[in-house]
Amino acid sequence: EEISPYFTDGDKKLKGTGQAFLVFKWMTDRDAIMRAYEDGKRFKHPNGSGDVIFSHCHVEPPNVDWQYFGLDPSDKRKRLWKFVGKLCLLVLIIQGCITFPYTFFVLWPYSSTGTVASGVKVTIMGIILGNTNWICFLANYLTAEQLGYRTKDWLYIFVFVSNTIVVLLLTLFSVGTAAHFITHQYRMATGPEDFFSMLVSSIGHEVAFTRNVYNMLQPGGFFVGMVIVAIMAGPVPYTITTLFSKVIFVWRCFPECLLKILKVFLPWSPATLNHYPTRSAEKGLEPWEIPICGNYADHIVTPSLCFFMLFFLSPFSCRVLKGMMYWALFMYVYFRWMHLRYHKTCYYTSHRLEMGFQYVWGIPLSVLAAACCCWALRANLICQNPDIPPLVKIALICLTFSVSALIWVTVLHFAIRPWQRGEAIDQNRSLTYEQVQEDSIYSWLNCNPVFVLKCRYYFQEANGMHIT
Repeated sequence: EEISPYFTDGDKKLKGTGQAFLVFKWMTDRDAIMRAYEDGKRFKHPNGSGDVIFSHCHVEPPNVDWQYFGLDPSDKRKRLWKFVGKLCLLVLIIQGCITFPYTFFVLWPYSSTGTVASGVKVTIMGIILGNTNWICFLANYLTAEQLGYRTKDWLYIFVFVSNTIVVLLLTLFSVGTAAHFITHQYRMATGPEDFFSMLVSSIGHEVAFTRNVYNMLQPGGFFVGMVIVAIMAGPVPYTITTLFSKVIFVWRCFPECLLKILKVFLPWSPATLNHYPTRSAEKGLEPWEIPICGNYADHIVTPSLCFFMLFFLSPFSCRVLKGMMYWALFMYVYFRWMHLRYHKTCYYTSHRLEMGFQYVWGIPLSVLAAACCCWALRANLICQNPDIPPLVKIALICLTFSVSALIWVTVLHFAIRPWQRGEAIDQNRSLTYEQVQEDSIYSWLNCNPVFVLKCRYYFQEANGMHIT
């Protein structure tokens, strides 16, 4: 009775999207159909006069958000602008309520007295940066889910790009703060002409600047943020959800008015206080999906910042790179645990996100190339004329960065060709079902979810026992 209105005429009847997923038994059959369609052959729709349009599907149906298939393009644009506004507001709130007050009232007063903040105070700044990056990613992902993307792979790409931009802006603010400390320490600033001439004052400023960045990254920016994520995304929500569910639905130790207030903070809470459905409790306690799209942003910004330290003549530059090496080893072990033992399974059924990251990886590589150009200028290997303005040298460094990024994208796109799809050659097409079963433990019978459910609830033996 509850689902019959969805299949009969009326307001609740399900509407078709005009799109269907076709699953082939053999990949060679799929390639033959697509090859015929690309050659100009057309297929008529059985219930209409129009042609059936075929296109490659790089995702599986479980990775599809069906509720957004009928979304109007103008509505998607409105959602996008609303998302941009929310994201900008979030960054302003975080900067205005957390980062800027700590910087203005704790760190900046040191520069006005002729000293510079260092040690624990700068380390706390790195911890704040790591936590704000995590908060921004979580809000970014939860908000982007409402944009209306039909497939999650495009959603993941959008979250990756937007989160990379946000993390980069927050990091630039922190680095700019460190530069502000140094340039105002002696109420003087080192100009570009001093930087390229490698004066004693310039080198002193470079050492102080890189020391602040090192203190900000080690351990706050490198490690603390990831540890906080493991705590805040697992034990904390599990404890809160379990405690609230016990207080509201088991112990009922508060007045009903207070229980209704607590129910607002309970994930997947029901409409009443009578019963907490099992399905809602499972959804409230389930872990996050594997957030690769958010991890990629950190894998772009952190190496870029570490490579940026190579512009400066300082012993802390190599310490930053040494810290990045430890960070890479930590990330390898950390994500093997997080992705395989901590998060829940989710579908990454296309290579779009991975290829998007490969293109953006040109940013840290180009920073490294720009650092090489910078040291060629400082060593007078190029542009040896002392009358060349510093702005021209800066423009040459920027040009090196752009050319390096262009070379990376060109080689990746035209030489590697990550988007090119080759036809699959099915070498086992002539094998029988029995022959395949001899070498594998899986089959259609034990991997098909619908058939497994039928065996559990429909197909039974004569005595009523389940089929094994």
